Amino acid sequence: GAGGNHSCAIKTNGDLYCWGSNASGESGVGSTTQVNTPTLVGSGYSKLSVGYNHACAITTAGNIRCWGDNTYGQLGDATTTQRTSPVTIDSGTTYSSVASGTTHTFGITTAGVLKCWCYNNYNEIGDGTYTQRTSPVIIDSGVTYSSIATGHDTPTNMVFVTVDPRVGTAAAIAERLATDGVLAMPMDPQRLRMVTHLDIRSEDVPVVVSALSKAAQGR
Repeated sequence: GAGGNHSCAIKTNGDLYCWGSNASGESGVGSTTQVNTPTLVGSGYSKLSVGYNHACAITTAGNIRCWGDNTYGQLGDATTTQRTSPVTIDSGTTYSSVASGTTHTFGITTAGVLKCWCYNNYNEIGDGTYTQRTSPVIIDSGVTYSSIATGHDTPTNMVFVTVDPRVGTAAAIAERLATDGVLAMPMDPQRLRMVTHLDIRSEDVPVVVSALSKAAQGR
């Protein structure tokens, strides 16, 4: 994954490496010195999401760890303290997905619960407030989520995909929405949830993407 000025990757053996700018500790190597070559951050990782100046990763045990800039609480450790190496957040909860943006981070637990921790100055959480959240809070309680993607620059460029037995391509739809630029369009969870609860076949994904894009632009 690539952030503002740094990159991270997980090898097939679970080793996590980062490199690049490190002014906020976003390379996770325990310092703020620029890292010019891929450097080992830790082992036992399975998933990764790199934000603008921070990153979060999920271990093979399902624990979520974050590091880097934390000015807006985007690391989720209940502080706004910069972290130069990974810190575990939401201890005791296991995660299946994570998505890091500029000043916000989302995660989905193994139970399908969607959580967010962020600046929330543009109501990125979607809770109707502008209250900063420095630790994970539940979004849309009672709804089970399977996939999530988030953008970097705008507060409304988020896509949520829920689990529904009638939809077998939720992950594919989320991926296509992200790659086709629909993430830059205003989208709320309720609108997308209604769309993904339709019986959408994989070959229909381009049509869905086009329809959502036009709807988001008011066409």
